[in-house]
Amino acid sequence: MGYSYKGKYQPFGANSKYVPKGVDFIDLVVPLKKGMKFPVGCEVNRVGKENRVVVKVPRENIAMFEVGGLDTAEFLQSPPPKPKPVKSEYDEQISVIRRALKKLCPTLSVAKGRGTGYSWIDIRGSGKGGEFTEQEKQALDKFGLGYGANFSVISPENRKYYVERAEEILRS
Repeated sequence: MGYSYKGKYQPFGANSKYVPKGVDFIDLVVPLKKGMKFPVGCEVNRVGKENRVVVKVPRENIAMFEVGGLDTAEFLQSPPPKPKPVKSEYDEQISVIRRALKKLCPTLSVAKGRGTGYSWIDIRGSGKGGEFTEQEKQALDKFGLGYGANFSVISPENRKYYVERAEEILRS
């Protein structure tokens, strides 16, 4: 059982038990019974030599089918909203540092580290290849950060010092 959405076939349970709103037809595999009737608008295809058929059911007619183990009323509802992510202390710290650096030079890029450098803070310039412009270099000097050609970082051990430094800059 599944549905086609944006050109891809999605079986139930693979990604979600909910059907996106844009889906017009839902495919159900049902056992073929003698004298079985299908609602108007359904397309029926037999599955090989098996005693089952694939019924392409319009979304609005899905309630006419009873499928064992599948609550059709439930999968037509909207999924519950995703919980909002909880901001960590790291998120708060990077936010303070970002605001201070953007105050000194709005073109600087401040981001969380990725991969094994996740707890580091990466700072890049706006020039070609992330190189720092003269204005950005002056801002980093004023902030107290060293820099290379196109990269500067704040380690987890030094983050507290730079948060305090950032708060001083934001107060002034």
